[in-house]
Amino acid sequence: MHGFGEHSGRFHEIAKFFANQNYEVLLIDLNGFGYSGGPRGCSTMENMINDVIIMLTQANPDLPLFMYAHSMGAMITMKLLLSRPEIKVSGVIFTGPFLNFPADRHFNKMKLWAVKMLGDDL
Repeated sequence: MHGFGEHSGRFHEIAKFFANQNYEVLLIDLNGFGYSGGPRGCSTMENMINDVIIMLTQANPDLPLFMYAHSMGAMITMKLLLSRPEIKVSGVIFTGPFLNFPADRHFNKMKLWAVKMLGDDL
């Protein structure tokens, strides 16, 4: 799962590595990113969670499920797995999870707008 302003192409090398180790690998462009539909960079948490749920229906149910998620993708994956315990995973790797802004930091209006668009209910 990619981060804000990214797309699945950023993870082709990681995907290729695991595919070469005989893992089945699925990549996704969340709504509004990469080759997906929707306005660029403008999606809701709910829409992106639904994107992940749809992707998971493509996973082979006979294989263990591991998820790799970065930044915004980590936040979305965390939210999904906490709210839907029936989704069983064998493991998760979160890199740079986008959980909150430090209180002592000042951010430009674009970053603050992005947070408002994603919501703060995690």
